[in-house]
Amino acid sequence: MKATWLPISLVVLAAACTPPPSDTNSPPAGNTSSSNVSVATPDSDSSGDAGEAETTLVSLDIPGMTCAGCAMEVKDVLAPVPGVVDVQADPVKKIAVVSVDATKFDSQVALETLAATRFKDSSLSE
Repeated sequence: MKATWLPISLVVLAAACTPPPSDTNSPPAGNTSSSNVSVATPDSDSSGDAGEAETTLVSLDIPGMTCAGCAMEVKDVLAPVPGVVDVQADPVKKIAVVSVDATKFDSQVALETLAATRFKDSSLSE
């Protein structure tokens, strides 16, 4: 019985993660969030080399991230954005915390990169 249970569970999981069809000419219903920036600088001693980049944390609200597969996709989409050092995505909280090089990172580029995927409702969070 267990052999048939696992494939059924995988099919249900895959169906739950399928993005809903969207109308590309109108904004998604219920999207009233505004773009707010949340940036934190980790506590550290500033006595490092002058060539070291300052790393900050940026938090992104990603309401379309509903499962672990979505979290992996968010990581894959954000990783090549200039200035991104690391991405931690949490589908339960629907946020991604991005460690960035503050001298190279542009939050607008990150949001545009996400908007080019199925995560169009993403915004910077407070």
